[in-house]
Amino acid sequence: HSFINFWNWLLASAHAEKPDRTLMKKLNRWAPTNEEIPIYLPMVRKLLHHTIDDVLTKKPLAKRFHLLYRWLFLATAWQETCWRQFVRQGKKIKPIKSGTGSVGIMQINQNVWRGIYDIKGLQRNIAYNAAAGGEILRHYLVDYAIRTDEHSKTGKIDNLARATYAVYNGGPRHLRRYRQAETSASLKKIDNSFWNKYKTIKKGMNWRSRNVTV
Repeated sequence: HSFINFWNWLLASAHAEKPDRTLMKKLNRWAPTNEEIPIYLPMVRKLLHHTIDDVLTKKPLAKRFHLLYRWLFLATAWQETCWRQFVRQGKKIKPIKSGTGSVGIMQINQNVWRGIYDIKGLQRNIAYNAAAGGEILRHYLVDYAIRTDEHSKTGKIDNLARATYAVYNGGPRHLRRYRQAETSASLKKIDNSFWNKYKTIKKGMNWRSRNVTV
């Protein structure tokens, strides 16, 4: 996906105020065209950064992992749907769905998470879907990647993000697949795609913090 002005979006301020009702109403029925991307991206940026702040407030995480979690969340939303909740099918706008039952900007699996999250909310509300994805990512990061010392075993803290995304994508048994030789080519392709996005986001936000006064 080629997103116009992506770099400007990427380097935006890392914190955002809560999106107002007008913004949410617009985002909840919007499948942006290529021409609309420069308008759409700053709106989604505001929502995603607020979601991250909200998750970190409600579900505390050790401070040393905050930036990693932020990069992980943004890279996952990029990997899953290029930050979109909806697509246009003919004259109708519908939530993005996968063949396995995953839906919305964070591709939450409706079968796995039914009973924990509201299915209609996941389909119709981009903020609700983003929040659910944020909570799930934080759960996998803390209770799987960090708990099993994936960063200590590999000597690289960013591998927590790789392990977390592998679980998010394939389930707990996929935790170490990103570093296992026997992992299938198709899964390696998915993991490498995520990793490239994560590194791009990390590099962009680090560059801004060093060189730009906000």
